[in-house]
Amino acid sequence: MHINQAMIALTSDDHKRLLAQAYYHAERDPHAAERLMRKLRNATLFESEELSEDVVSMNSIVRYRIDGEAPARRALVFPGKGIQPEAEISVLTALGTALLGQRVGERIPLDFQEAGHPRWVQIEGIEPDLKGGMIPVQPKELAGVAHSQG
Repeated sequence: MHINQAMIALTSDDHKRLLAQAYYHAERDPHAAERLMRKLRNATLFESEELSEDVVSMNSIVRYRIDGEAPARRALVFPGKGIQPEAEISVLTALGTALLGQRVGERIPLDFQEAGHPRWVQIEGIEPDLKGGMIPVQPKELAGVAHSQG
């Protein structure tokens, strides 16, 4: 298990858009904006075609696990752009910022704790970019119905 803080990799385009988002949200949510700014200051920039496929970038669908809990799968999206809240995570959340620019296999500390215990997220995989489409997700409440009607 790889514990990170090696290199944060971002595309130049994502970096510009995320910088604008951080400035825009500086007064609305200063903690989230500062957390994102710290990440952006430490990023190494690449052109889109140069970015490795194992790096979490904007609109990537990420499979991850927090502290050994059940795995989750969500698209990393810009704030206010989400159309499927159950399948997306904003880059302004602590989890979204932690995932941004990291690689499959890395274990990253989260910027929140429960009962004084640090939390960690492990990146398990990345699927192709969302590219404006919908994420195929079956809501939990419908999962049992689909199996019982099968």
